[in-house]
Amino acid sequence: MRQRPVGLWRWLAILGPGLIASVAGADAGGIATTSLVGARLGYELLWLLIVLTVALAVVQEMAARLGVATGSGLLDLIRQRFGIGWAPLAVTVLLIADGGVTATEFLGIAAAAELFGVRAGLPCRLRPLVCGV
Repeated sequence: MRQRPVGLWRWLAILGPGLIASVAGADAGGIATTSLVGARLGYELLWLLIVLTVALAVVQEMAARLGVATGSGLLDLIRQRFGIGWAPLAVTVLLIADGGVTATEFLGIAAAAELFGVRAGLPCRLRPLVCGV
């Protein structure tokens, strides 16, 4: 029989999936957004970054445990608990959120490419599409 972890290993076992998911925010869009806010406001919102990282870790931990315990995804659980009427609303909200994340990814890639001088006379609206492909 396996012993339960103690000390630091216990906390890593509890928080592991949440910490891994919170590191996943280190993508092009996240870095561009964080850099822009930091450049404009300095350290004024640093406390918010800490709060958001903890909140993201907690939410990801709960989602991982919920998925493992039930064997179902979020939309399946929404449909089972609240009925079929709420599922399309949840899908719509998820699509809007994913669209926003995708847009920030392309904008972050275009901003990084601009740092390396990849403007090449492209209109501002076309740079994310060309650099992201």
